[in-house]
Amino acid sequence: MRPGPSPNFPLVSRRDFCLGATALATAALTRFPAVAQSTKFKVFNGLLYSEMPDLRHYGVSPIHVIDRGIWPKQTSHFEDPDPRLVAKKLDALPDDGVPLVMDFEFYSFSQGLKKSLEALEGLTTIAESFKTAAPSRPIGFYGYMPVHDYFDAIKPKSSSEYRTWQDENTMAGMLNPYVDFLAPSLYTFYNRPADWQTYARAQISEARRISDKPVYAFIWPQFHNQGKKKQPLAIPADFWRLQLETMSEIADGVILWGGWNFGRQASMKWNSQAPWWVQTKEFLSSLSAGV
Repeated sequence: MRPGPSPNFPLVSRRDFCLGATALATAALTRFPAVAQSTKFKVFNGLLYSEMPDLRHYGVSPIHVIDRGIWPKQTSHFEDPDPRLVAKKLDALPDDGVPLVMDFEFYSFSQGLKKSLEALEGLTTIAESFKTAAPSRPIGFYGYMPVHDYFDAIKPKSSSEYRTWQDENTMAGMLNPYVDFLAPSLYTFYNRPADWQTYARAQISEARRISDKPVYAFIWPQFHNQGKKKQPLAIPADFWRLQLETMSEIADGVILWGGWNFGRQASMKWNSQAPWWVQTKEFLSSLSAGV
């Protein structure tokens, strides 16, 4: 959830934000040329299912996600993380060198210049703390590069909404020196495959514009529950396959997420016959066969 405006600082409009943010960010951000995706498309396992088999057998690589536990209890998440707690979190991980996603979603680049500068400062501090604790482990932020804004991303590129979103992404792109890969959020909100493709292509295009790093997009084989404590519906199998195929064309990889029962607040049991997994296995086989 995005933080609210400071009572001592008036909330400026998103367009007003652009005027200040673009000048500041453009001065600090190198406009990267279009980057071709890597030759080998990667699929990572960020799933939460119980009784899940070892998916490395199918070509799905491990990845770690940390979203809590780096601040002392009852300390604001807007404070600097505790280096000892960060080190403890990382020391508890396998010494496997696989990528790590920093999932701290309480900052915003969409609430004005002051909030964006706070986001840059806070997220930079978090990234530096992770790099200090594990300098050789690749790290990236979930959902900030670019900003995950479904409705503005599917607007015409000439629209003021799209241009404002781009300016927010330019500011977020100042995090580029502190990460090794980008992990944009491409979860599905509606059963509209064409709109999702527009959203996905816009997100990846912006990721390429603001960074020269690999892009591994989060996808989820269920519709986003949008904060509701109920179990989200499964994405139709053909729509899920379309997402995998689309990502293989424009991104460097995907991070599979899901397997959490929001009603029970517990992991779902793995189902090897689930339509999404059947499609994923077929997709992975086509990758390994070079189809």
